[in-house]
Formats: sequence, structure tokens, C-alpha cells
Amino acid sequence: MITQSFTVEGMSCGGCVSSVTKVLKEIPGVAEARVTLDDKKAIIETNEPLAAEVIVEALGKKGYKASLHR
Repeated sequence: MITQSFTVEGMSCGGCVSSVTKVLKEIPGVAEARVTLDDKKAIIETNEPLAAEVIVEALGKKGYKASLHR
């Protein structure tokens, strides 16, 4: 598994966490997604390499600003 961590801005409640989790799990190649409100992070696991831009774009379409956490 390949793990990537993203900072996600714009989350303010549990509903946001659910929305971000749903978006991430719908992306082809994402096997698992864990999102936390307290530290505004999303951690995804994939079986194959997945470009960070795919995640950033998908979340951006839903109104969240994401960036790869290095």
C-alpha cells in the first residue's frame, strides 16, 4: 500500500469530514481514506501510485482546499 497525507482546509464539522471521506473513497485507486477534523488531515491508501493533483482537484470541486502534506 502507498500512503499519502493531505492537509484539507475548509472543514468545520463532522459533516465536512463525511463529505471529504466520501469524495476520497469515490476516486478510482483509493483503497482507504481517513479524515480528521482536529488536525485537518486526510490520509489515503492506494495500491498504485496516484497523482496528488487528482486528490486536490476532486476536493477542490467540493469547495475544500487540499495540499499534499510532506
